[in-house]
Amino acid sequence: MDFIPQYTRADVKREADRLFGKPSSAGIMKLLDEYECEHEGGRARVQMACMKLCEGQIEKLKHFIAQARKDFRDVLYWAEY
Repeated sequence: MDFIPQYTRADVKREADRLFGKPSSAGIMKLLDEYECEHEGGRARVQMACMKLCEGQIEKLKHFIAQARKDFRDVLYWAEY
């Protein structure tokens, strides 16, 4: 059985602060919230995957959020496997 990471909104905020700095994190959270999902845990997991892949670059973050909106499974695969 594969391990499925569980993240919260607080985890996402903490990672946004770490990658982009606290002054920028509100804008980053707004950007991340462009990815919508019915289940908050699933949403946080995809948002964390996007941040992992973006390497601290906003343009890459936008790219991966757009990819997640098309098919979130791609982003999860790239980040987790």
